[in-house]
Amino acid sequence: MAEAVFNYEGNEVKIQCDISDKMEEIIKRFLIKIEKKEENLHLIYLYNGSTNINPVLKFSEQANKLDRDRKK
Repeated sequence: MAEAVFNYEGNEVKIQCDISDKMEEIIKRFLIKIEKKEENLHLIYLYNGSTNINPVLKFSEQANKLDRDRKK
């Protein structure tokens, strides 16, 4: 099990996931948790402060080695 952490409006939102989950699925769970619909939001998903998240990549493909190892 892994954990994706989103910073949204100054709050950390933690989403449980598997390292083989695609980022688009993790983002959908995030949107459900914050009770928002994607089409109504203009969000930019960044990883590590500067890299845009690629929604078709798996968690394990998006994360760097350190984050893959700690599964976060």
